[in-house]
Amino acid sequence: KNALFRYLLQRLLLLIFTLFAVSVVVYGISLYAPGDPVEQLLQPQVGGETGNNYASRAAREVNYMALRHELHFDLPNFYIAISNAARPDTLYKIPRPTERENLERLIDAHGNWQAIQIYYATIKLLQKAVEQLPTQLSATDTASAARSIALKNNTNDLLLNYDNNTIQKTLANLNRIAEKDTSLISTIHSLSTAYTNVLAQATPYKTAIPRLIWYGSQNRYHLWLMGVLRGDFGESYQDRHPISDTISERIAWTLLISGISILLTYLISIPLGIFSATKRGTRTDNWLTTLLFALHSLPSFWVATLLVIFLCQPDYLNWFPPYGLGNKTIAADGFWQTAAQCAQHLILPVFVVTYTQIAFLSRQMRGGLLQTLSADYIRTAHAKGLSPNTVVQKHAFRNAILPIITLFANIFPSLIAGSFVAESVFTLPGMGRLAYEAIQTHDYPTVFAVVLLAAFMTIIGYIIADLLYVAADPRIRLR
Repeated sequence: KNALFRYLLQRLLLLIFTLFAVSVVVYGISLYAPGDPVEQLLQPQVGGETGNNYASRAAREVNYMALRHELHFDLPNFYIAISNAARPDTLYKIPRPTERENLERLIDAHGNWQAIQIYYATIKLLQKAVEQLPTQLSATDTASAARSIALKNNTNDLLLNYDNNTIQKTLANLNRIAEKDTSLISTIHSLSTAYTNVLAQATPYKTAIPRLIWYGSQNRYHLWLMGVLRGDFGESYQDRHPISDTISERIAWTLLISGISILLTYLISIPLGIFSATKRGTRTDNWLTTLLFALHSLPSFWVATLLVIFLCQPDYLNWFPPYGLGNKTIAADGFWQTAAQCAQHLILPVFVVTYTQIAFLSRQMRGGLLQTLSADYIRTAHAKGLSPNTVVQKHAFRNAILPIITLFANIFPSLIAGSFVAESVFTLPGMGRLAYEAIQTHDYPTVFAVVLLAAFMTIIGYIIADLLYVAADPRIRLR
């Protein structure tokens, strides 16, 4: 009992550390993913505020800043940041990712944040001024509208360029276009002066001085982690729906499909592997080996597509419904009743998820049993006059099953992660399809949730496998 308690405590600590490490890695990867999640969410929200007039653009900017604050994008990313003496500790407050990245490149090139900050603020002042200029082309004043568009484009280019030659050309263009506009020319002159100061006051040596910044608990990762510990994975970037609710809706079908698949896999592959090993070298074994290798080599997405074409279409057999789960819902009809009613929809997906695992595990069982049957103690058992079935069942099977138990730890996470191939081809509302859709739409909070759950199930799978080791072989001790 003490050994079991000690083992479970060690595994619990490992579980906590692993989940933390996985969350940090996945979160770190998401920071470098392309696109702006706030802009992605804002697009369907603002609707008619996407026009060219200044009021619409200003309203959109207000919505952008409000949503950014709501999603905590105005906070630092993590507890600490490894930076240099040139970079400020408040760069995360710059709203637009493209502008923030451009400022980082300017800092890396020149090293003087104070001068770069003034230069950036002057660009924003000019941008606000040119945003109010009319940009609608009209028959009476096309030149004025074209000039406004050129001023706007050149100003926006400054926010996205850090190359000195490009900036100098853009500043020259702005001076030329606005040379007769007294309301803008002074701001443009101030902008030129600010950039001249950036070049004149450059301190690039500061970028070589390392700096460690401590932000404390007021950061995006900490707030997200605290929510996860409460069972709150946040909101989807795609539809603002709570991710926990989405997972609770999807996970039941994945548990059903994967649970049936794992059960069938072991119920079929273990006896099949034992039968193949006991018939080694016979014609039956050769045919069975060929069949299993053929099944293992068939891509699951190809098999699923063929099943849909030949078994689900009116032009062929039309035995099964091709897509979805019909109109039944677990909330309305209950889980088991819905599962029974939807069984016809699940036969093909379960087959697609199961056949490759059966082919693989049965070969592993055959190999493990053949290796065990060649051991000295097995020959001793035969010499004692024990029947072949007794030797296999009572002496060889326990040792041969250990590799199969190890593989269980790798299969167990599919209870949560699901199969995106089967769920996507057959349009089933499971976790695999949820993860696939989240990756396609850059819905990173949903990706976080699925990866964390899969990591959790992986650790649980290894713990169960270790306990099964002890049950299969009493000589094994937990430490």
